[in-house]
Parts: sequence; C-alpha cells; structure tokens
Amino acid sequence: MPLTVVASLLWLTVLAGCGTYPVAEGSHKTLPRLNSRAVVWGGDVSAAEEASIWLKHRGLTIAEEIFRDEPGGVTHTPQDEAQLRELAKRVEAETVVFVDVSIQSRETWTFGASGTMQEATVAVRGVSAETGEVMFQGVAKHFRPHTNETGVTPLTCYALASAWNEPRSSCEPRNKERIR
Repeated sequence: MPLTVVASLLWLTVLAGCGTYPVAEGSHKTLPRLNSRAVVWGGDVSAAEEASIWLKHRGLTIAEEIFRDEPGGVTHTPQDEAQLRELAKRVEAETVVFVDVSIQSRETWTFGASGTMQEATVAVRGVSAETGEVMFQGVAKHFRPHTNETGVTPLTCYALASAWNEPRSSCEPRNKERIR
C-alpha cells in the first residue's frame, strides 16, 4: 500500500475515534455540605441511580429519588421545579439534583457507507432547595452506540465529577466494574 493511503487510513481512524471519547465540563459556586440531604430527580432511572450513588459516596444522604419514567413520576418542566424544591424542603433536603439525559440519533454518510450515529448527553444540575440558585452543573457527552452500562451511567459520573472539580479518574474504577 502506498504511504499516503496508509497515512490517510490512520488519519481517518484517529478522526473516528475522536467522536467516541466522552467530553465533560462543569463548574460550581458552592457544593452541598457533608451529611446534608438531597433530592435526586431524573428522567432516566440508570442515570438518576448513578447520581444518587455518586452523591452518597461524597457524604450526602438521598432523601428522595424521583424518576420520570416510573408511572406517576414527576416530569421536569419549569413549573415542576418549584414543586420539587418544596418537596425537598418538606423532607429537610438542602439540594435538588436534576439529571437530564438526551440521546439523539442521526443518519451519517461517510465514504459511500451510511449508518446511524448516536449522541448521548447527560446534564446534571444541583439547585438550592431554599433559594433556587444553581449550586453546581456539569455535562458529559459522547458519540457512539450505547447502552446504560456503557453510555449514560458513566456519563453521569463524568458530569458530576466535572461539576465538583474532581478528576475524571475518580469515575474509572466503577466504570471498569460495570463493563466487565
């Protein structure tokens, strides 16, 4: 094979790999106090459960978990946010943590071949139950086919780690256990 063809194939492999690498960013103004209580709301049960586990490992107590996909679960609209904050106050929680998952599919065409590309995004946001102020927020996403075991669950960890300014490596031991 000519060197230019090999170099081109190598370059395409690098470009294709860039789209599957999870990207995460986040920030915080303040973080919940150690041993404080939180309410976790999520539209994806796996992502919300991961957020609860992650927060428990950081010393928080989960007072309530609310899942949209459960029958009768609360949907997250701007009108519901005040209701969720009131619930948090009733159960003496200081923080409401919203976990939003979006999976978009689109058709792609590359070098005569077509396929479906999926983009998974997990956004987390911690809100003060008392004031409604955003305390922390993070987002993580990647492009590749995924299941909860290899997609939104680790992305939830990456989004929270970014929001709390923790190293991404803090998510790796749990993710390796899941994928085995």
